[in-house]
Amino acid sequence: MKKIVLFIFLIMICSSCDVEETYKLVKIDNKFSIEVLDSMTETNQLNAEATLQYQNLFQELYTVIIEESEQDLKESIENKIIDDFSLDIFGYTNLIKQNFENLPSITNISPTTDLIINGNKAKTFTVDGKINDIEIFYLVTIVKGSKTFYQITSWTLLDKKEKVSPKYEKIAKTFKEIKTKTIAK
Repeated sequence: MKKIVLFIFLIMICSSCDVEETYKLVKIDNKFSIEVLDSMTETNQLNAEATLQYQNLFQELYTVIIEESEQDLKESIENKIIDDFSLDIFGYTNLIKQNFENLPSITNISPTTDLIINGNKAKTFTVDGKINDIEIFYLVTIVKGSKTFYQITSWTLLDKKEKVSPKYEKIAKTFKEIKTKTIAK
């Protein structure tokens, strides 16, 4: 019995240590690659529209990527499915921010920061909010690809914001669109 208690105690101590996180490279078809935390596993339970979905349930860490082609967005504007906005990184980021602003559970949205991620224009912002009385922190990064917008959204519990935010920023900065080469005949 003492061995079991000691073993459980050692596991609790080790799990609370700040161990340097490692990352693993994930490639999605011939579209993009990104590095996620090694402790995260693939799932399909987070967002039906997401191309990539990774989580660590024990640590409450989640990351998804949603792709939206410029052509689909243009058609949605023409068909009045969504409000008109400029089809650039600025317009798309504002559209995503407005979606968050329209949610009654959102308590704070940070100003947008401009980035360049592997040669692509990008913007990032954070969101604090509540879901079922649980305080949540989101890091949202929008990357403008050659013909696609990529929305990288990572979230965790709000009280983990300071510890997890740098990890989520690192994940977003590893995003790389895979550019396919066309061979002329």
